[in-house]
Amino acid sequence: IWGEGLRRGIHPGYPIAILGMDVLFGDLERSGYAVAVLASALAVIPLYLLVRDLADRRIAILTGLLYACLSDLIRIQADVMTEGLFHLLFLSSLTLAWFGARRWWLLLAAGLTGAAAFWVRPEGIYLAFVILLAGRKRILPAMAGAALLLALAAPLVARHERRESIRL
Repeated sequence: IWGEGLRRGIHPGYPIAILGMDVLFGDLERSGYAVAVLASALAVIPLYLLVRDLADRRIAILTGLLYACLSDLIRIQADVMTEGLFHLLFLSSLTLAWFGARRWWLLLAAGLTGAAAFWVRPEGIYLAFVILLAGRKRILPAMAGAALLLALAAPLVARHERRESIRL
């Protein structure tokens, strides 16, 4: 079942996460729900940290509560879909890139989490631009972070190109 799924034109990050969770649950459906719910819940952390730095603690708490309580997000992220894991990785990369303006090595971490986001959904590739913009005062680490993301995305892009199925 896994081999066939990974040979198709999908981004393999979410199936890989489900496979990792399957070790604990021994049931693919439960594992899918667990990945979705756990990742969705954890996504509040980078969102809170980013908004707290951009605004203040009070607004960050309100933003986290809104994120956690919006019925459409709850409905989507509580199902076996990529959104919860993608939001966690996307928000983590975004937050790491933002703080990378102060600590250069966080731009590299943003590249790693951005690549992981891309392995879940193709929109993760846009984080390369975010890393470059966030690190414009630290251009070498920003370029390294963006290059890391692109290098880790390249095998998947090449695989999709051979199948002519990639859509950004």
